Amino acid sequence: MESYALASQETIRFRQAVKGQAHDWRFFASSMSDGTLRAFGILLAIFQAASEQAGGRSPLLIGLEEPEMALHPAAASVLLSALRKGAENCQIIVTSHSPELLDNPDIEPDSIMAVDNPGGLTRIGNIDSAGRDMLRRKLFTAGELLRQNQLAPDPESVTDVTDARQYDLFDIRGA
Repeated sequence: MESYALASQETIRFRQAVKGQAHDWRFFASSMSDGTLRAFGILLAIFQAASEQAGGRSPLLIGLEEPEMALHPAAASVLLSALRKGAENCQIIVTSHSPELLDNPDIEPDSIMAVDNPGGLTRIGNIDSAGRDMLRRKLFTAGELLRQNQLAPDPESVTDVTDARQYDLFDIRGA
């Protein structure tokens, strides 16, 4: 992969060695699949080194929304391995609806938070005791519990939200 100027834009160009070919094949980012580009961006985010431009500091927190999107489900275990490796250097928070990403039996129950939305109020908390017990005893994976709609927040760990305002992000009246 290399940086490449294309008119007034800058893009990246991928190179692939192909057996029997004298020269590498070259592809612009626009020719790559969405899954490949997303995977590249995620890997870049979680393995970014402290650079002089960042003042020599690695990020303290990385948030990823559905990192498995546009990836083949079989790549979920590779993605999980990369996330674990990246988490050695900074905290990584991942949101996902993917049972495939959670199918790994080695995921610690305490590393998963559950979300529900009773009566229009979003609640987040540790997995309830029944779910934690099933995961610790390895009766189910977190992905299997998600498929069965059995991942729920523990009522004891959920903080009640007293100010449940819905913010109108697209209020054109105030513009």
